[in-house]
Amino acid sequence: MKDLLSKKKKQSIKLKDELPGRLKSIALLITDKWKEVIKQFIDGAITGFVSELIIFLINNFITTMKRMVRIIKEGLMSLVSMIRFLLNPPEEMLPEEVHHQCMKLGMSILVTSGGILLEEVIEKFLMAQVWIAPIANFHAPVIAGLSTGLILSLLTYGIDKLDCSVHEREKSTDKYRNLSWTSFGKLKWS
Repeated sequence: MKDLLSKKKKQSIKLKDELPGRLKSIALLITDKWKEVIKQFIDGAITGFVSELIIFLINNFITTMKRMVRIIKEGLMSLVSMIRFLLNPPEEMLPEEVHHQCMKLGMSILVTSGGILLEEVIEKFLMAQVWIAPIANFHAPVIAGLSTGLILSLLTYGIDKLDCSVHEREKSTDKYRNLSWTSFGKLKWS
């Protein structure tokens, strides 16, 4: 046992003496080849980044293509209903009201398409969160649907208010057009 300990002690003393010399020789080798090391590092980093980027884009393109089919289907169905409404409006509707309703239908096409793309973004974001990833496929459509519905409701309300304010402005302009000045400077209704 004493023999073994004395051998280990001698080896550790040798290692203490040799270690600085070995580290210096390694440092000299690295400093001689540092340009090559940096070049290899940059090449590897660029290759890895481009490879991962291509894989990411291909995966997103394939899943987005599935959603594009849904966007085209929903968009065409809404477009057909808008054209049908434009060509065969209810008899009691004024042409301005028909155009107003068609504008809201057209806006709903755009918002629905954006909502489908938003679902893709939300799903990818939730999948990146490790603790939510198992349920991301269930939550993404719900969050996107709620967001799309809220945006669509607010925009429809805004279009209705804009249309009402335009009609109110036209009515008040018509009311003041019928006014004329008399010789005494008083307003007189025509």
